[in-house]
Amino acid sequence: MGKYFWKVILNNIAESPLILKTAIEKLQANPNKIGVAGHSMGGFTASGVFTSNEKIKALTVFNGSCSWNFTNNKYAELLNIKESPLSIKEQQKIDQLDPISRIEQLKHRPILIVHGEADELVPIEGQRLFYQKISEISNPIRTRYIEYPRLNHYITTNMMEDMIRFFKEELS
Repeated sequence: MGKYFWKVILNNIAESPLILKTAIEKLQANPNKIGVAGHSMGGFTASGVFTSNEKIKALTVFNGSCSWNFTNNKYAELLNIKESPLSIKEQQKIDQLDPISRIEQLKHRPILIVHGEADELVPIEGQRLFYQKISEISNPIRTRYIEYPRLNHYITTNMMEDMIRFFKEELS
């Protein structure tokens, strides 16, 4: 996981402008009503795409992280990793795009964070930290946080309904 996880995420973010352009030009997506969402690794990716592109209007993260370095350090602790598998260039890119490091730029943008409280794969503490930090500077209507008790690393129909309601409110 450590070898490819961030390479994939950074590659996804690099490819996202072309995907958005194609959605707008070929699928007639309204460029003023685009939201991104992702689960797990896709949640890391979606938060990075959202952070790096101000044209995207809303974000939903399911069981992912908006505190990349914090979560990365948690993984290193849990897996007893002493030396990072990341190159200096990759780490610099992660530092640059880490949503929590760009929180000032995100404070007025709509974000929905949904996470299972008993998630054994992506530590929930990263999302709690991000929500705490953004709540200190943001209108609570712009950033919403829902923690599902006793839920592991899954998406439920209730979570999907939360996202649908959120996107309807923010993208209509």
